[in-house]
Amino acid sequence: MGYRIDYRDRSIVISGDTTKSANLIGYARGVDLLVYEALDFRLTEWIANAAEAAGNVRAAQGARDIISYHTTPEEAAETAAEAGVGQLLLYHIAPLLLLPALERQFLRGTSDAFSGRITLGVDGTMISLPSRQ
Repeated sequence: MGYRIDYRDRSIVISGDTTKSANLIGYARGVDLLVYEALDFRLTEWIANAAEAAGNVRAAQGARDIISYHTTPEEAAETAAEAGVGQLLLYHIAPLLLLPALERQFLRGTSDAFSGRITLGVDGTMISLPSRQ
């Protein structure tokens, strides 16, 4: 699920839990801001492996299942580049990034895919898009 909001001379697209898709790229074409969820598959798989090693098969399977309906940070950046958006805001971040080193790991490769501004959203993140008129 997602939403495109156009107001005066500004536009944003907000995606829900989704994989990279041509449909999303089409709706996001040329928007000022793309708000896109992101999940680090490598970290999630590490968590799944740790749960499995601890004997928690159900938690391991749950971690692996969410990979099927989320987008990696790199895929979000590729989507932003293909759609020609002005800025990318990553939100609904998974897994939790409790240390700055994890943030760097999470964003690895995104600037190679998208040359625009990338913001890693946290609770309270605000982006202002004042009218150009």
